[in-house]
Amino acid sequence: MWKEYFVYGADFLPLAAGVAGALPSALSFIDRTIRIDSESHFELRSVSFVCTSPNFYIKYKDSNSESGLQKDPADVRLVGGRSNSLLTSSGVAFLPHRFIGSHILQSAGSFIASLADFSGSSNTIRLAFHGSKINRGDPPWIGTTYLDQEGVGYTYPTILDVSANSSLPASILIDTGSDFLVEKISVVRSGAALISISDSREYLWFNTSMHVDNVAGAEMFQNDISKYGGRFIHGGSLITIEATDLSGVANRICIGFTGRKMIKSRQLVSGIGKGFQSLV
Repeated sequence: MWKEYFVYGADFLPLAAGVAGALPSALSFIDRTIRIDSESHFELRSVSFVCTSPNFYIKYKDSNSESGLQKDPADVRLVGGRSNSLLTSSGVAFLPHRFIGSHILQSAGSFIASLADFSGSSNTIRLAFHGSKINRGDPPWIGTTYLDQEGVGYTYPTILDVSANSSLPASILIDTGSDFLVEKISVVRSGAALISISDSREYLWFNTSMHVDNVAGAEMFQNDISKYGGRFIHGGSLITIEATDLSGVANRICIGFTGRKMIKSRQLVSGIGKGFQSLV
């Protein structure tokens, strides 16, 4: 078995307004159920969010478990990280909440997020649950050996100039003769947008289109996906992105995929790069 980065999303568009400043016991909670793919378990590691207001309570629960991941509902800023709607001089402050340890969500199971607003206003909220798909079988790099098992640090960048309220696809061609292990994602954007990412193995990286601020920020706020297993891309294949503008004006989105460029050896000797994660 082997791991690769994946994100499950849950949207509240919007979450109904609750009583401003109310305690959880005085509010009605709304559930969103996230269905886990039947093909693989999911190792939940962190959560991020984008919202109109961070004044809402949240509680997480694994439907296959007797208990949730917390005793009572909590202010999202205690268990959800920093709102990614906050901008810095270099882009979005991507600071997800990282769970202690890992939580394995069973294939074909479900995970529930229960929310209640206490801002007093209608609240648009997008949650992103980051972790690893635990895939069956051999990893895709088995049977390949590389000139340098450490790989070479490398970045594939792209720019999408998306018209207001429109969608735009873009593709990045991975160099022939070398595979690529994505370990970090970086984003700088001028406006809000949804994005989806897939690769030539016909695998989506998310279960639904994600708000760009739930995917990554820039510089120190990059999304380090190496701890989740990264994403392996075959040489000569594509990373495909599609962006949909939410800002209502022309929107420039710059995305960078940074990782290990693994140059293939001409000798076909079975091997595995040090940067890759496999499970015994």
